[in-house]
Amino acid sequence: MKKLLVLFCAACICLLPAIALAGNPNPKLYLEIWSFSAKQTLLPTTPAYICTHPGRPLSGTLACWEPDVLSHIYVAVHIGGLVNICPNQPGTSQCDAFGGFLGLPFGINEVSDIALTFMNWNACNGFGKGPSLAGEPLACLASSSELCHDWMDHIGYLYYRNIDDTQVADLTIVKSLDTPEGGPWVINCSSTYDEGTTVGGGARYGGTELTCAGNEPTSVENTTWGKIKGLYR
Repeated sequence: MKKLLVLFCAACICLLPAIALAGNPNPKLYLEIWSFSAKQTLLPTTPAYICTHPGRPLSGTLACWEPDVLSHIYVAVHIGGLVNICPNQPGTSQCDAFGGFLGLPFGINEVSDIALTFMNWNACNGFGKGPSLAGEPLACLASSSELCHDWMDHIGYLYYRNIDDTQVADLTIVKSLDTPEGGPWVINCSSTYDEGTTVGGGARYGGTELTCAGNEPTSVENTTWGKIKGLYR
């Protein structure tokens, strides 16, 4: 395991030896997706659920399938399967026995009938966007240096345009091309990589329903995502 210090002011990532047994044993990565007929403006007026998962505790399955083929697509990164959120200042030895997360370097793989047009990757409130040497969305990074975060905080979202009548697109989280070793791995609150990170589920735009059952990062109750999304059409 490597010790990872995320320093946005220097726009670099430094790797140092890590302390064992820190972090989350098996965090899981997910994508959530929504589409709109008009572009959503920047936070705080962007629909809140794009950056902060509604419900305490989490209720309902993740929004992994978008049946409405509209022009503006937002894809949030959701990190689940976290344990023992650190209550202390992250990046210090006080967080070595805890989990939670600070950030994630990752890439996005797209398989579609006609490629969506990727526009940009945006960090959510509480996170800073990191550099991308290989270019987005093949290498995306966002991280927090001030607070340790739990599952309800999305680190950021990707914005796509559908201008070629794309009917089906599948998006999956993959290793960032900027990461020299393995991944994609969560950066936990002791500033180390969680090498047990797995991809729990991707997202589908259009086409047949993508089953989200089993993609829940915590215990859930049934709810209707359509009612929430309908408020922002």
